[in-house]
Amino acid sequence: MSDSIRSAVMPGINSTFSKAGMTGSDPHQYNLEKGLADAISPYAWQNYNQGMSQMANAATAAPQLDAQVAANKKIGRAHD
Repeated sequence: MSDSIRSAVMPGINSTFSKAGMTGSDPHQYNLEKGLADAISPYAWQNYNQGMSQMANAATAAPQLDAQVAANKKIGRAHD
């Protein structure tokens, strides 16, 4: 995904600074960094939020799973 974002963002910025004779300049580097960060940040936040949601779901399910494990252990001892 980052490759497709990079290939969509970089040519326009590189072209602008190349035409101005400023390839590799500080403003060119700054604009590349900003353009790439702005383009990829929605996807990074989406991944972060999905991870947080999964952790919250796991934390919510943990007590029930723990109770099931304890019940299974009791059943196992009863058959011994």
